Amino acid sequence: MSRGRTAATAVALIVIISLLGACGSGSSKSSPAENDRRSVALNKKAAAQKRTLAVKRKAAAARRHAKRIAKLRNRRHIITTQAHISAANDAAAIQRTVDALNAAFRAGVAAGITNSEVANHWVRPGVYTGDQCNAFETARGQGIVSEMLVVHSESLAPAPGWVDPVIGRVPIGRIYRMAITEIQTLVPTGRQRSRTLPIHVTVKPDGVARLFFRCA
Repeated sequence: MSRGRTAATAVALIVIISLLGACGSGSSKSSPAENDRRSVALNKKAAAQKRTLAVKRKAAAARRHAKRIAKLRNRRHIITTQAHISAANDAAAIQRTVDALNAAFRAGVAAGITNSEVANHWVRPGVYTGDQCNAFETARGQGIVSEMLVVHSESLAPAPGWVDPVIGRVPIGRIYRMAITEIQTLVPTGRQRSRTLPIHVTVKPDGVARLFFRCA
């Protein structure tokens, strides 16, 4: 090979090596400072995303909690309202039964005793018979004592599970305890005796109130 060709080849190699070096320098890796900045930025972005997610989760949990509280309050309101309505209805039923009894006694002692048999809870289930109650009450008042009951509705209070001490059984229905004033009148003379005492009453599933009279 001649000296001219050798020199040309050497120059070409130098140019190629220079070009390769230039390319290599253009694709060099980022500096440590740039890497740190990128890492910090990525960490900040990830932290911000976590905070946003946490806020959304807390908001969702708060909404669920608020809905549960609202449902509980609504349920309590419904239960309270139903209890109030039932108590008011039952008080009215008790008053109707007492009014019927008083009206019957105003018509006459015999009519009052007959009505008391209808109003007596224990006649319906057969604990007492109507004749048994009639004979017992007639003998006790000698057929000349009339009665009138005054209901103190403000004293009405539920008494579930109450056992009638005379019968030894729990009556059927919604049981209440309340105070009444009993006014007895000796018909021939008009002489009266009054006393206030606690009694129990029950309102049966049919909505009719029943009283508890002893018949033996």
